[in-house]
Amino acid sequence: MKLPFLRRDKPRPAPTTWAERLGVAIEHAYQAGKLVFEPLGEGLYVYAFPPVYDFSQDRGRFNRDAREAVLKVWGEAGPGLHTLIQFQEIRDGHEPYSLDYTTWAGEYARVMAEEVGLYFMIRAAEFFPLIAQECERVGLAHEQRMGWDVHLIKAPYRALFPTGDVVYEAIGRGTPFRPAIRDKIEALLRRFPRFVEFHQAVAQALPEFKLEVVEHELVVSDASGERARLNYWRLPKELGVSGAEFDQSMQRIREGSR
Repeated sequence: MKLPFLRRDKPRPAPTTWAERLGVAIEHAYQAGKLVFEPLGEGLYVYAFPPVYDFSQDRGRFNRDAREAVLKVWGEAGPGLHTLIQFQEIRDGHEPYSLDYTTWAGEYARVMAEEVGLYFMIRAAEFFPLIAQECERVGLAHEQRMGWDVHLIKAPYRALFPTGDVVYEAIGRGTPFRPAIRDKIEALLRRFPRFVEFHQAVAQALPEFKLEVVEHELVVSDASGERARLNYWRLPKELGVSGAEFDQSMQRIREGSR
């Protein structure tokens, strides 16, 4: 018996979102009876495969099919820097969006829950330009660090763009990457005034010390050398910019210089 999404009386409209393209990839996998590898857009790709592989007995077959499918897209050059996310990690997780696929996946939700295997690939060469474009839109510089870390820069301060969190949530919610990236950048942009406020508060509390912004820290020093490093990503929330706890922290820095 054919699965419901394979019994079609008439052609459907061309897919316009990655979630719709995912449904097409799932159909292709069942029609082919083996793994398929297809682009979904915005640097997102998917390995989709029906339950025909016995990983305990012959994982080699799966690996051969996967390699053959990727070779058709990029040849021996390969995709470059990329990462893989098993859909099961999202589906069986405990995030607020873990079960959202049951709504956005529509007629494919059942096989996504029980049968089809899905591995998502995110390709850096296509994903990072989306971050760069959204940074440019709001006047932020950016710097790609090792692996998938990206710093958003509004000199002299930086904020860490949580690539993994954004990607996982976008896939879990079935939303495009660009608006997810835009929303996160705009949220991070609102943190920069807190960085400035914290810096100013420390400067007022420690007028006899030199302060320098290095990466995500305020480096406090005097004539005898470095005295403290204050993480301005974390401490504005933990210490605030005034009050007993903030004052005590500043006092410890003064006493440490004696």
